[in-house]
Amino acid sequence: MRSVEQAILEAAAEKRWTVDRVQPGLMRATQEWRTHTMTVNIRYDQNRYGIEHVATSNLKEQGGMVHRAYNSNVKALEDEIERRLYRAGY
Repeated sequence: MRSVEQAILEAAAEKRWTVDRVQPGLMRATQEWRTHTMTVNIRYDQNRYGIEHVATSNLKEQGGMVHRAYNSNVKALEDEIERRLYRAGY
C-alpha cells in the first residue's frame, strides 16, 4: 500500500505544485503561474492529511477573502490526493 506522503507528493506533482518537506508530517506546497503565487501547508500522518492556507501573492487577498482561483486550485489538489488514496485502498 502506498503511503499518504507518497499520494500527496504524486498529486502535487500532477497538479503542478512544488513541495518542500518541512519536517516529518509537514510539507509546504507552492503553486506559481504568471504573477500569482499560493502556498499551503499539508499536515499528514499514516491515516489522514489536512491542507492549511499559508499565503498568496497577487490573488486579491484582503479582509479574510481571496480570489476564487485559490480555492479552485487547492480543491483540485485535494481531489487528486483523494483519488490517489482511494486507489491505494485508504
